Amino acid sequence: MPADFDFVATIQGLATTDLNLSLPAVQKPAEPAALQTSDQPLTQAFYDRALQDFVTGNKTLIADQGTSFFGLASQKLASGAKFFGQPLWGSIGQP
Repeated sequence: MPADFDFVATIQGLATTDLNLSLPAVQKPAEPAALQTSDQPLTQAFYDRALQDFVTGNKTLIADQGTSFFGLASQKLASGAKFFGQPLWGSIGQP
């Protein structure tokens, strides 16, 4: 154990620390307005929001890595719906 680390003093300090924190209440974000058809260009944000509204309870949404995953991971799905995705690509390589 390093000589500059005093575990007993650390535990005693934690034992006397007041952890009764008063934090501000978290406000639920306002629900966005329903999607409306338009002649505007299709955007990724519109697509993500449309899928959020399309996926009803007890359905599963699977997103590919990249834009699909990161855009859809932040959407609020209906109660009972599930979301699966791979956020990053990983490889063990080839010999």
